Formats: sequence, structure tokens, C-alpha cells
Amino acid sequence: MTGPSETFDLPPELRARANEITGKYRMALATQMAEELVDAGVPMALAFHITVGELAVGAARVAMMACVGLEKREPRRDLWIKRAEENFDEAREWFAKLEAEGRI
Repeated sequence: MTGPSETFDLPPELRARANEITGKYRMALATQMAEELVDAGVPMALAFHITVGELAVGAARVAMMACVGLEKREPRRDLWIKRAEENFDEAREWFAKLEAEGRI
């Protein structure tokens, strides 16, 4: 590996394959978690926020295993924060598109 894993740098064809794989699970996992919380009696809005928090916990733990456990280095928190900010911007655009299409 040429640099910190948090940069998520991959050749374009491998990035496309990685996006295909992660895309299958991204929304399905989050939706399932939120639905199970709602089924357990947690109000829907709160269930969504709990889900986001728990996914962040899982991501942080996987990052720690990769960085500290496998790569023997400290994770770059600044890169993870930057990545989260980029994803929030993308999610805002995604949601606006769904609203415009009448799917929300």
C-alpha cells in the first residue's frame, strides 16, 4: 500500500468494483437496523439517528483494526472527518434528487 488506507485510493476499475460491492449493502444494512429499532418501539426519527451512530461506531472499529492492528499505525482522523463531510454533501444531493422525483 502506498499511503494511508483512509484515502481510499484505488485504480478506477477496482474502485468501480468496490463501489458495486459496498453499494449492495450500504442502504440495506442501515435500513434493516432502523426498521428493527422501530419494530422494537424506538420512534422512527430516533431510530435513524441511533442507526447512524452505531454504523459510525462499527466503521471506527474496523478502521482501528485496519490501521493499528494490520498496518501498525495510528489512523488519520482528519481524513475520516473529511470523508464523512464529503458523504454528507453527497447524501444531501441524493435526497434532493429523490424529493424532486417524488420518491420521498
